[in-house]
Amino acid sequence: MGSAPQAQTGRFYLPELDSLRFFAFLAVFICHAFPHETAGYSKALPGPVVTWIAGAVRAGAFGVDLFFLLSSFLITSLLVREHRQTGRIDVPGFWIRRCLRIWPLYILFVVAAGGVLPIWFHFIPKLATCYALGLATFTHNWVVAFCGVGVGSPTLILWSVSLEEQFYLLWPVVIVLAGVKRLPLIAVWMIVFSIVARVVVIALNPPELMLWSATPLRLEPIALGALLALAFDRFPHLNLRTRALMLVAGAAIPILFSALPFLTSKWVDAVKFPAVAAACGLVLLAVVGAETKVFRLPLLVYLGKISYGLYVFHLLAIQFSPRLAIPGVPFGRAVSAFAVTVALAAVSYQWYERPFLRLKDRFAHVRSRPA
Repeated sequence: MGSAPQAQTGRFYLPELDSLRFFAFLAVFICHAFPHETAGYSKALPGPVVTWIAGAVRAGAFGVDLFFLLSSFLITSLLVREHRQTGRIDVPGFWIRRCLRIWPLYILFVVAAGGVLPIWFHFIPKLATCYALGLATFTHNWVVAFCGVGVGSPTLILWSVSLEEQFYLLWPVVIVLAGVKRLPLIAVWMIVFSIVARVVVIALNPPELMLWSATPLRLEPIALGALLALAFDRFPHLNLRTRALMLVAGAAIPILFSALPFLTSKWVDAVKFPAVAAACGLVLLAVVGAETKVFRLPLLVYLGKISYGLYVFHLLAIQFSPRLAIPGVPFGRAVSAFAVTVALAAVSYQWYERPFLRLKDRFAHVRSRPA
């Protein structure tokens, strides 16, 4: 596969991962920018069509699962390659790299939301301190799990960043303590634990968002991403037709769970999350190493590179979109919000994030950006 020379030269970069990051963001954006109910669409469309459209929009929320899987796949790949090349894992160096990638934009956005736009920062007045502490300590996903989200704030989506930061904190330590050879077994047990824990929590009738944001209940895509990273050198050669079928299946699974009424009960959640994780795995397998150049198009790769900023800014842009809607354009609010999101993310990446990324590279043992 095309990645072998990169591994031999101390570099692991797959442009397809950047493109997939963009599509993960796009799914989340669609979920937040378009109507979830059939009433929000043209009555001229047949009822079944509208039902599936609304289901597909709701399914966009599972873009975060693809983010989790991609992050785990890349991080595990880099750490395992670092261990192969150096005989050890530089845990402090890894933490520094993650901080330089995540913290600058995160801190800027949270401070701006809290200091300049307090009405968006404080979801529920009596819980403002709790939300602020969650954002400040990267435990925001637990605040959302127990307290909900209240009024829609642009900082709402940072719960997933908190969950990933918890993974970044613990995962290299797990690898150092357990050893690379034990990682497949650990990943499998993570999946089993998450499924069992979810069944127990469902039986206890949890708060509405507990299943969505609590760390132990969202381990499947992270564990599967690690398993795929460990098996990367043994990925099978797949023809284009097989990859296309896998890609369609990967996209269809979350849509089915979101559109079919009989798949929306709370007990279905026990299998929905691992099924969606498997769907994300199919998408990764379908795209990585494909001979088609679609997922290596420069525009898609660039949008993937700025996907962190796209994700951070998009709710802010959506909230401003009523003032920026394009007259006469269907769903003009969403179109204008997308344009503003891309503009903000591009400016942030070019003029604010890139200096930190250059500094981050100084602590890298295996390069994860193009030469």
